[in-house]
Amino acid sequence: MKKILYIVATQYENMGDLLINKCLVDELAKYGKVYLDTKNVPQAFKSVLLEHPNSSELSEVSNISLKGKGLFLSLFSRKFKFDYVFKSPGPFGGSVTLNEKVRAFLFYIIFFTMKLKGAKSVLIGNDFILASKFDESIAKLYSRVLQGIFVRSKENVNILRNLGVSNVDYSPDMCFMMNVEIKDVQRNRVGISFRDMGDGPNQKIKESVKRFVQYFTEKQIDIDYFY
Repeated sequence: MKKILYIVATQYENMGDLLINKCLVDELAKYGKVYLDTKNVPQAFKSVLLEHPNSSELSEVSNISLKGKGLFLSLFSRKFKFDYVFKSPGPFGGSVTLNEKVRAFLFYIIFFTMKLKGAKSVLIGNDFILASKFDESIAKLYSRVLQGIFVRSKENVNILRNLGVSNVDYSPDMCFMMNVEIKDVQRNRVGISFRDMGDGPNQKIKESVKRFVQYFTEKQIDIDYFY
């Protein structure tokens, strides 16, 4: 059975991020044993990702986490070996501040280190945001150590290919893999999950939410907000 390392690194208060992480973990668990690096991940978040019987915490087989100094310890551990490495889907890049740039470079070190140890690393279900020259440079570095980069829009594919990144392709959002049984029951309560994306075109989100609220209010359905 393949050993798959999954680095959980996302926004833990966001329901959408929980959904796409679970979809990817459950899919990977069909092909191997998934070990989740859950250092600093809230219990409520990681417990959902661990529901699949083929997933477990990395700490069960190693006292090393790739978050922090464990990254460098992994170089010298013969037991710290995996066939594949994945990280959480979602927005990636967009490095403007020094902390953001350091974080992005550390991921490069992770992928580089794991490649040295024989693992194939993959980015999948991401939006690779290019907000600076640094992002363009780091994207090129990633392409040298990653087996593949799969982003959520064809426009993003073209942008990265124009930078000279050849191992990039399109992958739909992970939420399309959600496997739930829909029962024919009457519901009188719904949840609406959204977030403020700042000024600009994304403010259309507010208009969309408003339409949902009006619709469900007219149907006399209670609404819970996740914001």
